Amino acid sequence: MASETTAATGIQIEYEALTWTEGNSVVAHAWPLDVASSGDNEQHALKMLDEAVRGFIEVTKEMGTLEDILAESGYRLENGRWISPAVKHTLATATLGA
Repeated sequence: MASETTAATGIQIEYEALTWTEGNSVVAHAWPLDVASSGDNEQHALKMLDEAVRGFIEVTKEMGTLEDILAESGYRLENGRWISPAVKHTLATATLGA
């Protein structure tokens, strides 16, 4: 579980960072924020994701929508920290045709 605090807002938000390879790039996705970025390798993708999450937090805070977005995403505020909803991983398979 990753955690992000921005200097501009002083807000700390937890999120899960998922990574996977697409072609020659690594994609990093912050769940449940639904923010993604990519890089040349996992470390670079996570660094870029960190910057994207910081930007997301700062912009939505400025717009006055951050708390609503977090609440709608299942976050709860505890002792000044936004806690991510519990994660349960389930591998699913889609079958096409019969």
